Amino acid sequence: MLGRCHATVGQLKQLRWCVARLNEDALDALHRERGDKRASINALWLDHVADLLDPGPEELRQALMEAPAVDGVIQEQGDATGYLVANEPAARVETVVLRARAMMRLGRSGEALSMLRSVPDVLDQCHDCLPQRLRYLSVAAEASAEQGDLRTALVHQKERAEVMALNEVGRARLALERSRAKAELERREEEADRLLQHARDQVRGSDKEHRMQRVNLVTMIGFIILFASVVFIRGRTARRIQLEQLRTRLSRDLHDDIGSTLSSINILSTVARRKAEAGDEAGAAASLSGISERTERLMRSMSDIVWSVDPDKDTMEELLVRLREFGAAVLEPKGISYTFDSSGDLSKAMTPALRSNLYLIFKEAVNNCAKHSEATKVTVSFTHAFDQLRMIILDDGKGSITREHLDRSVGGNGLRNMRARAAEMKAVLRISAVPGEGTTVDLVVPM
Repeated sequence: MLGRCHATVGQLKQLRWCVARLNEDALDALHRERGDKRASINALWLDHVADLLDPGPEELRQALMEAPAVDGVIQEQGDATGYLVANEPAARVETVVLRARAMMRLGRSGEALSMLRSVPDVLDQCHDCLPQRLRYLSVAAEASAEQGDLRTALVHQKERAEVMALNEVGRARLALERSRAKAELERREEEADRLLQHARDQVRGSDKEHRMQRVNLVTMIGFIILFASVVFIRGRTARRIQLEQLRTRLSRDLHDDIGSTLSSINILSTVARRKAEAGDEAGAAASLSGISERTERLMRSMSDIVWSVDPDKDTMEELLVRLREFGAAVLEPKGISYTFDSSGDLSKAMTPALRSNLYLIFKEAVNNCAKHSEATKVTVSFTHAFDQLRMIILDDGKGSITREHLDRSVGGNGLRNMRARAAEMKAVLRISAVPGEGTTVDLVVPM
């Protein structure tokens, strides 16, 4: 295949090299490998081309006889060599001119002219076939002269001369174009070098900028991590403080309320036992009644403590339900009219300490209304607006509750404890009493 390519484009030196290295062993191996006769036909074609380098009459006749078969094989091939010989105009002209020369050497100039008639149509399709056109015109002029058609031979010679002249002009033009192309290439190379240097400078600047950006990014990430760590530590500390406050409050409530109640129950049980042994049934019954009352109060206190630490009861709505139930349970048995109003966003979550303090302040105020105010009506309003929670408890009693009354209220939670719980919530507590008109408890808690 390599030899065929060299023969097609007229590279005879390379063709001799290919033929010299084509031996029978290689042909036999190739034939066995491919399993067809294509290798043998290609080798035979190369042999004929080699004979055309310095052929005798018999070799020329044999080569021309084998040419149609070789053409058929070339047309069937789908490789690059078959395409080159069958479809490239320059290769087709080379093949026809080569065979026409063989015809001329055998003295068959008429057949050579007949064979060359198809060449002009092929050359019209090829704009880069100047060497092939010169060979064709030379062979055509020689064949026409042998046929006695000197006019046609002269026409071919003139055309050959014109083509050669055009070739010289084309070479000069090509040289000029090459010089211009070279100058343009040098200009573009200089421009490319300048752009490359500019790009390098930009890369150096961008690298420096990127390094600064990386330093800034690392610094920012460090600050973010530090800030997150501080927030996390503060959150843990706040949770621990809340837990400690909750434990302190529970211990205080258990000591103040549950402890004192249990102590009184213990004392009353001892008194009841002694009176029963002494036969004082009325005194023993009174002591047992006190034990029952304190036991009921103890149960309510335990319920309040459990409710205050229950995480499922941490919304204002749950607090309002608890406040309504307690107010109704304390005031309605006393025949006191009870009204409870609420407004605003009541779905906000509340901390256990805030819930507990609000509930205990409300409980203390309602107990005072029931036991000391001699009121007939109690109104409670609960409002959440503008990040503030306001609770107002108003009664129409005698309005003469003094500090001593509040300090003697049930469970030991008097005015002092109410003030302390308000201060713990950072709230504002106002208690005002007007004789004959009633008492008002006004609590404002910032949320």
